[in-house]
Amino acid sequence: MPRRLVATRALAESTRRLLREQKVSWAEQNTGVLHLAAPGLLVDIRGEERASKKGWPTPRAKLQGISGLVAETLVDWEAGQLIQLRVLAGKAGVSTALVSRILQRLSALRIVETIASGPSRQWALIERGGLLDLWAEEEERTPSVVTPLNVWSRSPNALLSKLPQLNQVTPLWAVGGTTAANLYAPTLTTFPEPVIWVDAKVPFEDVARVLGGEKVERGANVLLWQSERNLALKQSRIIEPNGFNSDLNQPLQLVSRPRAYIEALHGAGRSQEVAQNLREKILRNDSE
Repeated sequence: MPRRLVATRALAESTRRLLREQKVSWAEQNTGVLHLAAPGLLVDIRGEERASKKGWPTPRAKLQGISGLVAETLVDWEAGQLIQLRVLAGKAGVSTALVSRILQRLSALRIVETIASGPSRQWALIERGGLLDLWAEEEERTPSVVTPLNVWSRSPNALLSKLPQLNQVTPLWAVGGTTAANLYAPTLTTFPEPVIWVDAKVPFEDVARVLGGEKVERGANVLLWQSERNLALKQSRIIEPNGFNSDLNQPLQLVSRPRAYIEALHGAGRSQEVAQNLREKILRNDSE
């Protein structure tokens, strides 16, 4: 079988996985990824360190941290609605200059398409899945502080029902991880132990007290995640009980659907299955 080399501007991670499985080599102009496979040879190089050269994305356009908020907002962008610079910046809570740099990169990657030019310039999201894959690859997912808690509850649902009590100590909290993904796209018959993002300024003792739990070394049934800039909470949303397809009886705050997907994607057990179901639900926005 003849060896093939694909030369392109950029590929989504799902396409890269397919090419690896088929032992096809490729080179990406915009991202600097070079993957060469041959008998007795494997070379996989990523050229982000050359980002200062013309034509390569700058580090500030990486979809991490504050820049990731732009991707997080765009993934859930309403199908068919054109993207305006100031509107996107307002929804993401970032500067128009940052949004402009990111849209330039996404245009080069053919994830968004530029409509018109000049002051009336707009963009259209044409590759939602590619954007989700790109953000999943680049986003920083590790919280600064992880605190394991054991919270008394009769059942996983009862545990989730206690979480709105966090409003007594802070309005900045949200369920994340596989639990959030499973609430958005019901897959598992029982809820996994939840991950809760909480305002970094709130002491874990306050969280444990209001939930009726304690910090433990073993036997945790809740993981408390905190990061200094609270970026995971910027796009969180309140979901009413009738949107859960469960017997929960109170509204819950969840991280956004794209963030829940990424966190479930890197989870253990059946998290991958939950993530895939949520991904399909996100992508169906293109036709819904």
